[in-house]
Amino acid sequence: MTRKNSYVESNHARRLQKADSLYGSWKMTWFVRCMMLDGKYSIAYKQFITAMDVIIKKTNPGNLSANEKAEYGCDLFDKIIKKVRPLAKVTTTRIGGANYQVPKQVSERDGTRIAIGWIIKHARKRSGRSFWEKLSSEFLDILEGRGGSINERETAHKMAQANLAFGGSSSYFNEDQQ
Repeated sequence: MTRKNSYVESNHARRLQKADSLYGSWKMTWFVRCMMLDGKYSIAYKQFITAMDVIIKKTNPGNLSANEKAEYGCDLFDKIIKKVRPLAKVTTTRIGGANYQVPKQVSERDGTRIAIGWIIKHARKRSGRSFWEKLSSEFLDILEGRGGSINERETAHKMAQANLAFGGSSSYFNEDQQ
């Protein structure tokens, strides 16, 4: 009897219980870990915090206390992830000797993982001097409804809607479910 499946969920939850020390969000810790290159967590964390400070200053011009800043930053980051997170994805299924693109609903955790990857990928593609500048401009574009990661989400949804004939449900695309 395999034991692997019984540990997968608990290991994932245990790893992500360590919340960010400044903002108190495990999603931010997850983002920084995905952003990290060559095991240099402290450099990735500094870049992320600098990018968050920039977008907090640009979206909220008022003076905030440390607690209000942390709460506002968490809300802003959750809003960014929610705007990029896909609701459906297309998987390849072999039916009767032919391969079909079948749309599948994406769970919240899997959608968050995909969104984090898209944000980091498109931030790295941008032109700019340092990564925190690229990341902050990608965050600002996401909040305004544009940017490479938003385009990738729309492309994924178009592919899923185009292949609804092969299975799936149009209820995946209801924004009310988020």
